[in-house]
Amino acid sequence: MKQYRFSIFIAVFIFASYSGSSATSCSAYTYFGATGSGDWITADPSDTTYNYFNYHDYFDQAFSNNGYDYGTKQSIYVVNDTRYTIDCCGVVEQWTVAVFWPGDVNMQIWTPVSGYEYSLRGENVITVNYQYTNGYDTALVVDGASDQIPVRNGDVIGWYSPGDQNIIKYDLDCTNTLGYNDDCISPSNYFEKDDSSALSVGGSVAFAGPAALWGSSPWIQRNFGVMVEVGPSEPPTFQNVPNTTSIEDNSASGTVIFTANAVDANTLETLTMTISPTTYFAINGSNGEVTVDSALTTGTYVLTIQVSDDCNDVSADLTVTVTAFDDCASSPCLNGATCNDAYLAYTCTCAAGYTGGDCQTDIDECAPTPCQNGGTCTDGINTYTCN
Repeated sequence: MKQYRFSIFIAVFIFASYSGSSATSCSAYTYFGATGSGDWITADPSDTTYNYFNYHDYFDQAFSNNGYDYGTKQSIYVVNDTRYTIDCCGVVEQWTVAVFWPGDVNMQIWTPVSGYEYSLRGENVITVNYQYTNGYDTALVVDGASDQIPVRNGDVIGWYSPGDQNIIKYDLDCTNTLGYNDDCISPSNYFEKDDSSALSVGGSVAFAGPAALWGSSPWIQRNFGVMVEVGPSEPPTFQNVPNTTSIEDNSASGTVIFTANAVDANTLETLTMTISPTTYFAINGSNGEVTVDSALTTGTYVLTIQVSDDCNDVSADLTVTVTAFDDCASSPCLNGATCNDAYLAYTCTCAAGYTGGDCQTDIDECAPTPCQNGGTCTDGINTYTCN
């Protein structure tokens, strides 16, 4: 096996939500693409009709007839054949491709949108530095979790050749007349867009239609030298949960009482959070802010916060203690009055001679004109004098 020197560029953006982590998690060493027995068949290396290469134990010696495309310039390929369709939830760990020309090739994961429209989930770039007469295979191992493209059930394999030639090799003879190939891709199951500019991750492209619209079978059937290895993704982890917090029962709706923080080894994953029960509290699924959602009553509440990266769910508890707010703490009652705390309220028992909600008003004992025979009334505290 020839190993090419390569460089890696990763760009990934998750643009669509998925229905939780009910999807089957990818097992280790799960392969999609050219993995069938008819894709990689032993060929005699002395037979100049077929280019010869092999790859570890995953491929036997394989061939490619017409190993390059005369007409393809800056092409985007998307293959939605069953074998090229991801059926689990995980991350890309390795690409293995049969290459012919030197240059860059962007190995990509696409998400179906509708009809012939697909959105680019992420890409890993392989740089092939040399051209070999017979063509060889090369492998790109994506070691760092932060560089691994998240894949979801229904995603498909594709690639982009930004240079003047289509680097990916393929077999063009799908008539089975030579007995070598029984797993070619139907022209109804792959899409090609020539003379294309590079697409930003998260962007989408609408193909005119499948390759079947371009000509007549079998010459547009192809067997591409592309395989991707996927595996399970690392579960997210909480940084500050389990935890406890306390608030008072007068906290208004919308008050942030806690912010749950979680991280994922794969920084390209999008994390979402949920909370239960939701009787008094809610959570912002994207930033982890826990807020008051309705009028509180005193007590202790155990809230289960769940963080999901679509493949893995992790849960931890936040214990919230709701205490009664002491409405008398600020001494609202005046002039020696007694404060009586109540739920979100207080009342004042006034000392003799005072009135008002906070006992702020001195009662005018002279108001009834108690002094007789022309006497002058002087008001006091709960008393009066006559002169």
